[in-house]
Amino acid sequence: MEEEKKERIYKSLMLILITVIITFILTSMMVYKAMTKDGFKYVTTADGQTIGLDATLASFRKVLEKEYLGEIDDNELIEGAIKGYIAGLNDPYTEYYTKEEMKKLMDTTNGNYVGIGIYMLLDKEKNAIVIIKPMEGSPAEKAGLLPGDVISKVDGEPYTLETITAISDKIKGKAGTKVKLEICRGETETFEVEVERQKILISHIKTEVLENNVPTKFTDEYNGVKIKNETDNKLTKEILTPNVTVNMKNILIFHTHTCESYTPSEKYSYKQTGNFRTTDRNYSVVRAGKELENYLVPYGYNVIHDESYHDYPSYSGSYSSSLETVEKILKKNENYDIVLDLHRDAIGDNTYAPTVKIGDEYAAQLMFVIGSNGGVDEHKNWQENLKFAVKVQEKANELYPGLFKPIILRNSDYNQFVS
Repeated sequence: MEEEKKERIYKSLMLILITVIITFILTSMMVYKAMTKDGFKYVTTADGQTIGLDATLASFRKVLEKEYLGEIDDNELIEGAIKGYIAGLNDPYTEYYTKEEMKKLMDTTNGNYVGIGIYMLLDKEKNAIVIIKPMEGSPAEKAGLLPGDVISKVDGEPYTLETITAISDKIKGKAGTKVKLEICRGETETFEVEVERQKILISHIKTEVLENNVPTKFTDEYNGVKIKNETDNKLTKEILTPNVTVNMKNILIFHTHTCESYTPSEKYSYKQTGNFRTTDRNYSVVRAGKELENYLVPYGYNVIHDESYHDYPSYSGSYSSSLETVEKILKKNENYDIVLDLHRDAIGDNTYAPTVKIGDEYAAQLMFVIGSNGGVDEHKNWQENLKFAVKVQEKANELYPGLFKPIILRNSDYNQFVS
């Protein structure tokens, strides 16, 4: 009796399994048939643009609606399609991130996280997690991990191409806990190492402010942020405390002195239309704004970058011209709290080049110039602007000390009352 019962259960399970397999095969055949019948329709236009990808995906969608037995999650289909599209480049350094993945990346990039302190590459071509470099002073460095080491197992668990991202996330965890890694070094050496997770301060990159012939001057300081106060306002702790809430999703970038350019060189030569000025946007401060926009957009920021000339053909009246532009933009676009008037820093000394070395890279130092209520126009929110500048510079000092020069607070308002 018991044997007959087992046999019935066995036959039922086999029937279910065979049904699933047949359904899968039929669905696959129908999708294959539909796609081989219609084919992938890509059309290249005269200007080099490719159209028709949406039609191909739509045809897949119709077949799935007709043949697929389960529920269809359009969001997952779209994310999967984009991931596959980008993966088709076969470039280990180019990868599409979902919103959730980008948030995790931003959390890691912008501050602290708990882990072992390594820069690593998910090499999907070799199906391997490769250590690029342990952070200086990190648990990974103390455990003896080296650049080029391959992590083959995490807590005894190997990984496949499909699980490589999830398994790499397991390296992170709660501070004070340990993770066991199997390391492959070279072609012959394999060993295990146990590393304690700790709170990691992002950017163990060394920074160094290079000497220049202009001394750094400041009158006030808040939590390491230096301020040069050129007004009669007394900067109290309350004024400098960066307890300000700002909508940082939307950013407007413009240039009052649009034609400001940089010292030409043999490599970067351009036609000047004034003293260190050019209408060629590739060599003016507009180019700096464009690069900033290119960095911000992939992180989900909404950026408007206005490239209008405000100082050409006449330099006089630049601020009145740029104010008119900005007010028009803000009238059409609400909730733009961050408005940046991007300038070039300069004095009448060609040898002046305030530079900071970050790791192996050299960068120009940045500086906030904040207007106050000492100008002609009423400027009630100058303190909020100053707080925001302090807040940004605090984070910059944490990540890259020396990147910013002291904030300058002046009596002029520089149209900063618009935000």
